[in-house]
Amino acid sequence: MAVLLIGLLTTSVQAQSPKPAELLVNAPITPPHVNFDAQTRAWLGTHPEVTVAIWSGALPPLHMGFEQSKFEGVAADYLGALRETTGLQLKILRFATRAKAREALEKGQVDMIALHDVSEGQDGAITQSRPYLLNHKVIVRRIGETLHPAEDLKGQRLAYVGDDVVGAQLHKQYPDATLIQHSNHLNGLASLMYDQADAFWTDAITAEFLIRLLYSNDVYISGTALSTSADINFAVSDRKPQLLAAINSTLDAIPPADMMRITMRWGLSNDFVVDEPPLDLNPTETAWLAAHPKIKVLVAGSYAPLTFFDDRDQLQGLSADLLKIVQQRTGLKLEIVRSTGVPGMLKMLQSHQADLIAALSIGDLRLDAKQYTRPYLISPFVVVTQRSGTPINSLEELKGERLAIPSGNPLSNWLLEQHPEIIQVPVPTAARGIELLSEGDV
Repeated sequence: MAVLLIGLLTTSVQAQSPKPAELLVNAPITPPHVNFDAQTRAWLGTHPEVTVAIWSGALPPLHMGFEQSKFEGVAADYLGALRETTGLQLKILRFATRAKAREALEKGQVDMIALHDVSEGQDGAITQSRPYLLNHKVIVRRIGETLHPAEDLKGQRLAYVGDDVVGAQLHKQYPDATLIQHSNHLNGLASLMYDQADAFWTDAITAEFLIRLLYSNDVYISGTALSTSADINFAVSDRKPQLLAAINSTLDAIPPADMMRITMRWGLSNDFVVDEPPLDLNPTETAWLAAHPKIKVLVAGSYAPLTFFDDRDQLQGLSADLLKIVQQRTGLKLEIVRSTGVPGMLKMLQSHQADLIAALSIGDLRLDAKQYTRPYLISPFVVVTQRSGTPINSLEELKGERLAIPSGNPLSNWLLEQHPEIIQVPVPTAARGIELLSEGDV
């Protein structure tokens, strides 16, 4: 942490004049073959060098900021691909702030900016390339937070990283929140961890990277922010339309597999490369979602690895991960309702006290067939025995033995018909059955 602190302190005292920086490429890719049009080819032939602006301070993993004299990260890797494809020499200049870099572009002192957010727009002397990374704004919260996650953050402390322009934008979006400005993302997340803030506004790329790297046990992405568009692209001077054309042609020619190579090098998911197609909903389904923005989801607390609660009382498991995807894709708000076992969940579902069971084995005795979704996991039933016991090779060997089986399991009736000599011991969950087995009660 001392090293990080030194880096942050040195950033704040940099001289105002731009300084040269070296481009470091960590994930090189094979340059795509691009047939540039005649005007672009001619321009590239007469303009061998392009000046690229960056600014002090880190925006991991887009700009790591390890050394002020070097530029490395996802953005640097894309610049490397651009350099190899076009043959351009890239002169990197580091400015004190983002605003200074943008001002230099507007004045024609540089040709492009390596890091640009589509939400910043293009006006005056600035045009934008096509995005090279998908991105959106998110809200990060502390694990175990008891405050109600209101969408407008009314009465809550909202930390953010950005200048006064960003602060003014957030004030319009969250007028009833108390805004807390930070100079970097590490401080912003730390303020969340140590209860100096209730929520942290940032972009998904940086949040995913830092949470995975440093804070996976402390904070999580709770949802998208009110203003979500934040794809990453290059900002280009309007004086250089051929440069913009060369950049767009290069980005269009990079295969998705190579884009994923870059993001994987920095520990990012493919969600930032491949856009999800919109859900193909019919009018009835769309109307239902609009009329039911929030649903109650039943989960069994000890149904690992599908659903279980960790030591921080957060829902985890394969089904929990799937529910997050459903929430992101549909916009539904999910209220998690805990249950002690399958029988209780079935009773609540059938009495309309809940809308959905997160994980349930398919069986004729439980629900009408129309109430089941398509399977998202196929797993065979097995018999578990003590390691020290006699190995079981067939159900015939269980005659007269006590067999724990979850209540309502679809195999129960089949076992009664085919193997009536087996003594069934109903248990609320498979986990309870394992406990009885370890205690020697079955």
